[in-house]
Amino acid sequence: MNSIRVIDWIETLPDVDPERIAVTGASGGGTQTFLIGCVDSRPIAFFPAVMVSTAMQGGCTCENASYLRVNTGNIELAALLAPRTVGLSAANDWTRELETKGLPELKQHFAMMGVPDRISGKYLPFEHNYNHPSRMMMYGVFQKALGLPAGEIVERDFVPLSKEEATVWDAEHPQPPGGDEGEQKVLRGFAAEFDRQLADLEPSDPVSLAEYRRVIGGGWDVLIGRDLKSTGQAEYETVGETHRTGFEQFQGLVHNRTHGEELPLVSLIPEDWNRRLVLWLTETGKAGLFDSAGNPLPAVQKLLASGHAVVGADLLYQGEFLADGQPLSATRSVKNPREFLGYTTGYNHPLFAQRVHDVLSIIVAAKAHESMPESIDLVGLGSAALYAAAAAVQAGNAVRRLAVGTGGYRFAAITEIRDPLLLPGAVRYGDVPGLLALRAPHPLWLHGEGNAGPRTVRAAYLAAGRLTPDRLTTSTAAADRAAIAAAEWLSQ
Repeated sequence: MNSIRVIDWIETLPDVDPERIAVTGASGGGTQTFLIGCVDSRPIAFFPAVMVSTAMQGGCTCENASYLRVNTGNIELAALLAPRTVGLSAANDWTRELETKGLPELKQHFAMMGVPDRISGKYLPFEHNYNHPSRMMMYGVFQKALGLPAGEIVERDFVPLSKEEATVWDAEHPQPPGGDEGEQKVLRGFAAEFDRQLADLEPSDPVSLAEYRRVIGGGWDVLIGRDLKSTGQAEYETVGETHRTGFEQFQGLVHNRTHGEELPLVSLIPEDWNRRLVLWLTETGKAGLFDSAGNPLPAVQKLLASGHAVVGADLLYQGEFLADGQPLSATRSVKNPREFLGYTTGYNHPLFAQRVHDVLSIIVAAKAHESMPESIDLVGLGSAALYAAAAAVQAGNAVRRLAVGTGGYRFAAITEIRDPLLLPGAVRYGDVPGLLALRAPHPLWLHGEGNAGPRTVRAAYLAAGRLTPDRLTTSTAAADRAAIAAAEWLSQ
């Protein structure tokens, strides 16, 4: 954002040709150099020094935003700058292998784009730097790209400006407060602007609903990182079977062949199965379908009695994924004394998203199974409601009905970066109500969201022409009766 505004300002200067803007920087500045090129089409040439490589991707917090490098890296980010001109320097640091790892692939990419002469790179035997030899490389790249006269550029000494000469603050424009107070004030300003944008997006008709889905739904696509199509190939394998009174209990595994993932589940199939399947998610995994004696809970029994098959699963770090059997209280952390969320979620999907991936794998496997259920419904209570809602949104029409008991939970209540429910960006894209609204016009049952449900959800169903009791149902049942109420709704 800062770099974009700098270019906005540079374009206003009378001695600047807005058609010939180039960007350079070293180390963290190199990261900012190629990132601005990824999102802004105005610069025509770039020279990120000692940063682009297949090894370490950036050690500063300023280089590691959540989701930035999930399943990708700096070589691919630099490739996004094509067909514009890119020059790279490497040194005795993590970039030392650039000429054999990364640069050859970039050259292939630029050749494919029809501009093989617009990519260059060279290793120089110095420590991490932006020294004179590196700068001479940069000058040569920019001379050609910007149409400047050829020839060696001779640098001259300069006297740095004093603080008084360089400052933009004066009596009329005083320096704003710094420290925690100043940072919090800026963040509150951002939050207020985000809230205004969300309010403006509230759907009121089919056109505005389509825009809501584009913006908010597009945001959730990034946060979760998969939909049903990108889930790929998933298969179910039976590993055990037990005959129970009135139903068969199958122990099984879902194998996601595309992503190399696997998770255990249990399937309860009634003798008179009506070909409808209910995937019931719990906070404790598949064990949450049973009481202490191993019998299905009353809500599960009700579904079985109505002919529905019920499936439970251990999502990542539930049930069989836990060596000590204790619920996960905090997500994993990188071994870095500088604790920062981006070091983890900048390169890996958050645990929340990974659990949603598991649910999507189950849905894909169920749809591909030889039994081919006629419909799939999804249920989640407590924290499992959030996984269920996100999976249903990403699965689209593959999920017929969604029943969730949120307990009024909001992502905005999270205060710890290792909270298992943390999903960076969830608040920005409407929090739980914003997510639930994306299910319109599909049937939705809500518990813990008041008598009428969140305003955004009602608005979305009204805009879709489906604000009817059969499409949006709210339950005010006591908390200990929520599961039974959900089962009754699904049994209708």
